Amino acid sequence: MGQPFQRRCTKNSDVYPAVVLGLAIGMRPRAAARVLWGGVDFERKRLTFKDKTSKEKTRALSAWAVSELQAVHAIRKPAATDTVLGIHPDTVFHRFKKLRDAKGLSANVTLQGLRRKFIETLWKNGVEPQKVAAIAGNSVGVIQKHYAEMTAEQCREEV
Repeated sequence: MGQPFQRRCTKNSDVYPAVVLGLAIGMRPRAAARVLWGGVDFERKRLTFKDKTSKEKTRALSAWAVSELQAVHAIRKPAATDTVLGIHPDTVFHRFKKLRDAKGLSANVTLQGLRRKFIETLWKNGVEPQKVAAIAGNSVGVIQKHYAEMTAEQCREEV
């Protein structure tokens, strides 16, 4: 998934980390724009950042997200105090919108929505809960809690 998408995003490479963070932890672009490279722990697969109220939060990162962010890090060679995106939060939105429109996607497509749809697709296609959780960077319990409605709908459909 990472390589082909990354190649298509080379012109918008500053947006790519926002897409990774959006898919990996459902982070909104404006929040992603505040993430510092010093908060990315590649070894522990964790991301530490401050939310809009300056409260520190930590989220698990999937192996895929770590790999993609490492690739971006290797290219840019940023300092720990540099932002992962290196651009203004509004720029992320506008560039993602431009990319989305260029690909002919609906205006309803958002970074957070992409993550949700990706996880839903894995879940609906019978990927083991442990694997879905690992890809999403969450525990199985968190995934089941967030997707319990979908599972109930699936059960109703089958009945």
